[in-house]
Amino acid sequence: MRPLTLRTLLICAALATAVVGCGKNPEPPPKVAAELATEKERAKNAESQRVEEARKREAAEKEASSLKTVVLVLVVCVGVALIVGVGIGSHARKKADPGHDS
Repeated sequence: MRPLTLRTLLICAALATAVVGCGKNPEPPPKVAAELATEKERAKNAESQRVEEARKREAAEKEASSLKTVVLVLVVCVGVALIVGVGIGSHARKKADPGHDS
């Protein structure tokens, strides 16, 4: 077995210091901490704006969809009314003819 030398002790001390120092997260300087806080606030605001815009877009799409449905229902109702009106008018005209037996 070799005796411990000064070099071996220094290497062991350096390794121990590196291992102990790992994992520690030093506090950032106040200026950097303030910038980080500002960036976090900006990110939070941007996220809330994105969510709000998505909600507004969904509401607008729902409103547009509802409007399309109303227009479609009106067109169908007008078409049915036109067909029924033509049928009633044709029937009334036939009934009014003097040669019609019914």
